[in-house]
Amino acid sequence: MDQHVPEETAIEHQLQVMDVYIVDVLAHIEALLRHTHSMQRVLLRLRSEAPPPRRSTPPLVVTALREHASALQRESGLLQQIVQDLQEGVSALERTDVTSGIQKFS
Repeated sequence: MDQHVPEETAIEHQLQVMDVYIVDVLAHIEALLRHTHSMQRVLLRLRSEAPPPRRSTPPLVVTALREHASALQRESGLLQQIVQDLQEGVSALERTDVTSGIQKFS
């Protein structure tokens, strides 16, 4: 029984994996935007609640901001890993013949 996988199948699989990476990148960017927007809303609420400015920030506000900042850090770390995987996928494609005959798209 032949254990050899046709090169076209391997290339197609690599392209599908890269498609998944792109979707993951978009999902994490969306999460980063969502958390940033949430932080902005908390800050806007804090500003509008405090004429004149309070001497201290309410603990619940600080907690909410800290949670959103932690989520941003977590999502950006995951995004960094996905982008690294994507770069490795591009390098793997570069080592195959899939790029020959394809017009440059940059």
